Amino acid sequence: MNILSLLIFRQVPFTCDACGIEGNHVAHRCGTCNIIIHKNCISWPRIIKSKWHDHRLLHTYFHHIEDIEVLNCMICHDEVNTEYGSYYCSKCNVIFHVHCVTENECSYSIVSPEDEDEMPYESSITVLESNDAGEATKIKHFMHIHNLMLSPVVGKNENGCDGCLLPISGPFYSCSFCDFFLHKACAELPKMKDVWHHLCQKPLALISDRVFRCRECLNVCNAFAYECCGCKAKKCLQCVIALTPGAQI
Repeated sequence: MNILSLLIFRQVPFTCDACGIEGNHVAHRCGTCNIIIHKNCISWPRIIKSKWHDHRLLHTYFHHIEDIEVLNCMICHDEVNTEYGSYYCSKCNVIFHVHCVTENECSYSIVSPEDEDEMPYESSITVLESNDAGEATKIKHFMHIHNLMLSPVVGKNENGCDGCLLPISGPFYSCSFCDFFLHKACAELPKMKDVWHHLCQKPLALISDRVFRCRECLNVCNAFAYECCGCKAKKCLQCVIALTPGAQI
């Protein structure tokens, strides 16, 4: 770990390498890396869990542009200057301004060093066939007995999704043996999921074999749900997605 020395600037402007915002007062400087950081930015946590994203976010000081597909902050939608610090998800290639994702202390939690190894949540599907673009065209979903095929039709469909019960209006998987349909997004949901808005803060497991009452909307249904491994509370997919900013079906 490099040691940061304290420098006193008197009205000398600089751009903080940790957050990308200009400053002109007290700062810290690393003699090895030559980075300059606001005094208040020294304490930014290395890894956080945010309500704005399903995965953990890592604070980094710079990115190579080719590493990121989307350069706009997922919260404010303004461009993120990758020459300065940001919070980044390597799984999804999404990025956040430091001050956007940490503005509200209730919207994120700090991941302690002993918990930095994230649980590798298993996929709900096994890919059996793929097209030239790498898209799964035939899958086995652990919640259904038959194989599912990706529909070539993209648009409105008269059937509803058996996962979330919403009308199908995009890519979906269907069963040729029975009337079973899943949005592509619903089919790809993990078997286990962390949900920021669940007070128990235990992982939630995907279930579909029982009638349940959703803890959030209080509706009774027998579609897919996430059940807390701790308190056993159940949440329907519609509520899980509605309470996850940026998520969509």
